[in-house]
Amino acid sequence: MPAYLLSEDVQKLLGVSDRTLKSFVARRAIPHRRLPGVRRTLFVEQEIAEWVDGAELEVVETPAGGRVVKPRAET
Repeated sequence: MPAYLLSEDVQKLLGVSDRTLKSFVARRAIPHRRLPGVRRTLFVEQEIAEWVDGAELEVVETPAGGRVVKPRAET
């Protein structure tokens, strides 16, 4: 099971402000999970590490209105 981080954890990890992190999420520029009907954004620690290391991202919009932004699987 992946280790989930909250926004506050990612802000500290990356040394960014709340506003900057929200901008990353809105632009789908950082790996995260948005569940349908829930305001909280979740982050997977391993995916953040891969993104910091330069991984490209893919965006999956769920039918119910959620979103998954994750590092693209290497082929």
